[in-house]
Amino acid sequence: MSDLLTNAPVGLKNIESSTSYGKALSVVAAWTLAEIGDTSFRALSSWNSSGDPDRVAKGLSAAKEMLSNMEIDPDVDNAFFTTIGEYPDWLVECLKRNMGSANPTIQIGRRLVLACNECEGPFALSGADAMPVKCSCCESTLTTQGISEIGMTVMTMQRGEYDESAQHPRILSRPGNWKGQFLTIPDEILISRRRSSGVPLDSLGLSGLMLDERVVNAGVQAYGSEVHDTDTGWSIVNTGSMRLVAPYLSALGSERVERSGFIGMSRMPVDALLQKEDIEFDIPVLARLLAILSLNGNNWSNEERLREIVKYYGRASTRVKESGAFSSVADLKKSGCQGFNEASDKPVLDHKFIKDVVKAVQKKAKSDTNPISS
Repeated sequence: MSDLLTNAPVGLKNIESSTSYGKALSVVAAWTLAEIGDTSFRALSSWNSSGDPDRVAKGLSAAKEMLSNMEIDPDVDNAFFTTIGEYPDWLVECLKRNMGSANPTIQIGRRLVLACNECEGPFALSGADAMPVKCSCCESTLTTQGISEIGMTVMTMQRGEYDESAQHPRILSRPGNWKGQFLTIPDEILISRRRSSGVPLDSLGLSGLMLDERVVNAGVQAYGSEVHDTDTGWSIVNTGSMRLVAPYLSALGSERVERSGFIGMSRMPVDALLQKEDIEFDIPVLARLLAILSLNGNNWSNEERLREIVKYYGRASTRVKESGAFSSVADLKKSGCQGFNEASDKPVLDHKFIKDVVKAVQKKAKSDTNPISS
């Protein structure tokens, strides 16, 4: 049994500072679970490399420094990039196999679409209820006067039925309102767009169109699992964005859906914590603590929750000073974690393991009488 852990691709063009820790917390979560799981899990980072090349290059440089500050090895040589390397070609091959299967979930055909007047870039099927504010290609504001309805050959995806068991796609720590999120997605979705950069669909007869980034972002863990020959690939995704990622995995075919899954994480108040002048945080410890706490699905943004995090941090930092490690398989066993394979004595990445990892961290913090240690 082996699992690959990664993150929904982080947009490099949006990273402007090496202290934008909140943007990379999903990377830290993957690394921390892999550290705890020892040799059972492998973590690799994923990055959205579309956009202006100069901004992307600066963002990657800042991301490397940021991860170094958190004592995370970015391992860029093995990282996944959405527009670089073999991943784009792999995506297109998956689309081809899907269309040639017995039960395809995508199709190419001429449809009426809503398009930007400035660049004629399609952004939705005719009749769509929700529309973006700006064009993804030329960034023109999409007012009523700036939109036309035209006929165009495009690629579309069927959403599929809601699965109450959440097994397809598999989601650990799924959002509490997952069914509501899922059902806001239209039955049929346009997944070919005109963009300045991305994964081109020219080889499928869609000249000048790119694959929708929601599909691109949904496939990295399946690709990683296939390339590194693991049993399962997992992508860590913000719970509020799960509907923009998980459902789009089906565009890549049933094999990809069966071989991968998603782990939900809450947004964490990183900036609010770092603004506290009375505490000098150890960034690597704080980052790993927040990454683990984010997996329990709670809202951590109010003041009471901030105080709770500070308490947990005090205990975690003491633990690191004493043992040199944030946590380990041995720690989890001592805390009563049941998420292990009895035959091999190795952790199994499932709902139980995630829940017990969070509980173990919280339990240690609550048992400490003096949480803020100097």
